[in-house]
Amino acid sequence: MLGITATAVIVLAAVRLRLLVRAGSVGRHWLHVAGAAAAFAAYLGLTYRVATTPVIGANIGGGALILGIVPAGLGALAWTAVALSNGRRANRRR
Repeated sequence: MLGITATAVIVLAAVRLRLLVRAGSVGRHWLHVAGAAAAFAAYLGLTYRVATTPVIGANIGGGALILGIVPAGLGALAWTAVALSNGRRANRRR
């Protein structure tokens, strides 16, 4: 039940953010920031799900996913930094 609730909250937040962007009260670059956060959160959720599976052999996949947490986190951080930088640049041009 927790997963369904969390997914519903994320979807509602994404819809709300999209409506705010469409209305012009929030910059478009925030969509990229939210996308990076959601992608990294989904990766962490998948990693937790695979790493805690009580099946023989799942520890191999879980270990591989755990090794990818740092590169995925750095990628999400870089994606966010570029999106915020582009947003500031676009705001200066106005």
